[in-house]
Amino acid sequence: AEFVARTGNIDVIRLFAETLMTMAKGELDQDINAYDTDSGSMRDYYRRIFGKTASLFATAGAGGAMMASCERESTEALRSYGRNLGMAFQIVDDVLDFCGTAEALGKPVGGDLLGGTLTLPSILLMEDEPKENAVSRLFATEDQGERQRCLAEALDRVCNGGIAERAMLVADQWRDDALRAIEVLRPNEPRDALSAIAEFVTIRDF
Repeated sequence: AEFVARTGNIDVIRLFAETLMTMAKGELDQDINAYDTDSGSMRDYYRRIFGKTASLFATAGAGGAMMASCERESTEALRSYGRNLGMAFQIVDDVLDFCGTAEALGKPVGGDLLGGTLTLPSILLMEDEPKENAVSRLFATEDQGERQRCLAEALDRVCNGGIAERAMLVADQWRDDALRAIEVLRPNEPRDALSAIAEFVTIRDF
């Protein structure tokens, strides 16, 4: 925020302020809908992760282009790149929350699910098992032992039942959209760097 203010560019400052508002709304929306299985549609999920994550990536792309006095086409290309990259990044992060390690994550595995947050892996699990599933059972009980059993079952289903791979394919689609967005830019080292970043986001181990 300090760096943005130092630019003195009112358009960039306004963009950053609007993004802070979007991010705050995304976090609030996530908290308000905690433990609510009815908020488990893909549309709801995409809206939440755009608000809390991808909006900032989009602003980084557009804001950088604005500071460089890029033409509108390039600015919009970088905004789209950032948005799609942010969506891919958050999906991968959500998969890692199920299939990563506490050491790599720096937090307990399954923390989002225990906190009542529905992410893509848990949504896919509920779609696969609509009548009875570990996610719904976890959200419905306050018994700590049962919650841990449900969590272990959900982690196993996601990581060993093909759900993680399916979620990663969705992340790959957003990554590919990010790569397509910058095809309009002149081929050069900076564009190559952006492509490399997009590829890196979806090869993080889980």
